Amino acid sequence: MKALSIKQPYAEQIASKKKTLEVRSWRTHYRGPLTICSSQRPKDSESKHLPLGKTICKVELIDVRPMKRKDAKAAMCPYDPDCYVWELKLIKRVRARSVKGRLGIFNL
Repeated sequence: MKALSIKQPYAEQIASKKKTLEVRSWRTHYRGPLTICSSQRPKDSESKHLPLGKTICKVELIDVRPMKRKDAKAAMCPYDPDCYVWELKLIKRVRARSVKGRLGIFNL
């Protein structure tokens, strides 16, 4: 299974279906199922109560494309013309299991 590490609180926002676009500075040709894992270190101290270093949810990565202004709301971040949005569908929470994340897409 392919996986992607994402800092908290963003991983939780995806699992709760509030965030349906992940923003990255790079693109991938991979499409298909993807396990979202939370990074060991949160984005901020307010997110320390969220699961860290765990599997969070499974998604279907259906498209990767350049970011548009209208994507900012679903991505829950400011518009950046140099970034790519990863469209996530079929979001389903999974049982939290410890995982050692890596950069990029990796195999669980």
